[in-house]
Amino acid sequence: MADLPMEKKARFSEIDALRGLAVLLMVFNHGMEWAHTTAFDIVVILQTLSIGDIATPMFYFAAGLSLYLSLQTKLRRNPDQLLVRQRYTVRLGKLFVIGITVSLTWGVLQAQAATLLSLVWLTMTLPKLKDLNPPRYFFPGLLAATLSLHFLITNNALHPAAERVFAGQFPLFAILSINIAGFYLASRLAHKSFTLQAIGLATLLIGSGLVLRQNDAVFVRSGAPAAFLLFGIGLAILVLGIFRYTPVQRLGLFRYLTMMGKDALFVYVFHYALFFVPFFFTGLMGTLSATASVIFSGSMLVGISIMVKLREKNKVTVFAMLDMIVAGFWSYLSQISLPSLSQPKPRSARISNSGMWTDN
Repeated sequence: MADLPMEKKARFSEIDALRGLAVLLMVFNHGMEWAHTTAFDIVVILQTLSIGDIATPMFYFAAGLSLYLSLQTKLRRNPDQLLVRQRYTVRLGKLFVIGITVSLTWGVLQAQAATLLSLVWLTMTLPKLKDLNPPRYFFPGLLAATLSLHFLITNNALHPAAERVFAGQFPLFAILSINIAGFYLASRLAHKSFTLQAIGLATLLIGSGLVLRQNDAVFVRSGAPAAFLLFGIGLAILVLGIFRYTPVQRLGLFRYLTMMGKDALFVYVFHYALFFVPFFFTGLMGTLSATASVIFSGSMLVGISIMVKLREKNKVTVFAMLDMIVAGFWSYLSQISLPSLSQPKPRSARISNSGMWTDN
């Protein structure tokens, strides 16, 4: 994997646009699921997939792309591997905690935190870390090994808890393989012919997934079978290639998706807080018709888009919010657990020379 001069372009807006599209599709799908009984009653893709199902690979693929660029920048500024690992461990640990606040079970953010942290530590073991320029065979080999582990695990009976992590809606090794695919292809983004290369590769992957589907292969998101992974990764690469095309980047829709992608974590976390929580506690979950649920989902997108636009100039990140909450909670605990620090200390008594008690 030849290292490319990506420092000439500090941020690739097509990655933000891909992430923005993915998170908006997730939000829209969640809105239909919360308001109606299931999103499958409203929008079905290829008879077995929901909008959220096709968004998931895009989301994790974009995470792999971003990780490559982020690691490359940090290692060039400071080649201290230990420090870089520590910073990513802390940040991704916070992401895992944020994920728990959204879902107490294994969910989108917990899976992303675990897989990205694994990829960071794997990358830190490579030679030539400063340029992220390992041997050409490393990442294809790592991808093959990860997929082999995924299929080996999912083809065996698992304990329900392990099944949720390794073979459920967010299977660990399948997501790691999607991250690795994005991480590996990120080095190609600077090539002028990337759009054509991406479309060619995407056509091959999507076609292979559809051929497997036609031959009665399992084609659902749960468990991430081969047909779904090929189709999902291929679709993510196709969208990325289209977004890389300069005329597309001039469109207002592209700028909107880029804006949403830059604030994707806020979008994902706060659509739960602003919409799921009220729906849950008011007993409206699953009570709307299919048409009403689509209108509700569209309203969610409008509301969140307005919030992101208002935050565009002066943002407080979700990580900063978590830090403030933890700091405030810790300060509160300190005050209630150590009252003696805020109260005057009673003077100790002693016996005077005359044998009478007196105070110091």
